[in-house]
Amino acid sequence: MTERIGINLLTCNAVGNPLHLRAAQYAVRSLVASDIQRYDWRLQIVDNGSDCPATHEWLDELQGNVRVAIHRLGANAGIAKGRNIGWELLSDWRPDFGVEIHTDHIFPATWLVPLVAWTQQHLRIGMCGCALVTQGHAWGSPQVEISYDWPYEHCWNEIEKATRLHRRRGHMTEGLSHPAVYPWGALQEMGFYDGAMPGLQELEDIELAYRLTKAGWLVVIYHGSYVWHHYHFSRLVLNDWATSYDANNLYCQMKHGPEFIKFATTTVGNWMERAYKR
Repeated sequence: MTERIGINLLTCNAVGNPLHLRAAQYAVRSLVASDIQRYDWRLQIVDNGSDCPATHEWLDELQGNVRVAIHRLGANAGIAKGRNIGWELLSDWRPDFGVEIHTDHIFPATWLVPLVAWTQQHLRIGMCGCALVTQGHAWGSPQVEISYDWPYEHCWNEIEKATRLHRRRGHMTEGLSHPAVYPWGALQEMGFYDGAMPGLQELEDIELAYRLTKAGWLVVIYHGSYVWHHYHFSRLVLNDWATSYDANNLYCQMKHGPEFIKFATTTVGNWMERAYKR
């Protein structure tokens, strides 16, 4: 396949929680072993101020792969600014699609090919997220309980079985999820995330989805592709998420007005309530 796929991963691992690093390692290991190999791909990792020495040793090792680039920040810049750095660095390579992944994902053998193909078939899709199997049955999704204390091979085998079982080719719902594929033109039109958001985290993805829908793009979940997601696991390294949420919520209301409040609560809530109902 000739498509150029630019993959954006933000890491922020705490020395006090070694499972953050292990999650990132499982994510990257499963990613590189997956069907991304059918594309011309680049992985841009932005380390968002990790204070874990083992993380930097691991990143040094990854730099031996010519398809992986590492950018390190001395302090936590927040999710929106950190991810934007990744997108801007990938811009120089001129990808056809941007793919956002998180450190709390584990990828089966096949996930990206159906996601990209579905996005190509529907030209107004601006953000096409995977359906998810999750730790804890989030949003009514299929549940697979995995521990990062388990060996990688055991985790991956359980996830591979579950994702094969739940795939529904040709089934799409409105919804917001990650990993997600973005046509590069849609990302460029939006200007990526809003880097002016004052909080370190929260609502940056909903604000981007809001702007995509206002511009006429579709924001969807494609159920022909499933990935495992440990919901909220990657947030544990970021302190005081409630303060960030309040700051970003006020910012978005000031920027977009009452329509954003309805979108962030009612619209997205209805999307996710319906997403996994058969």
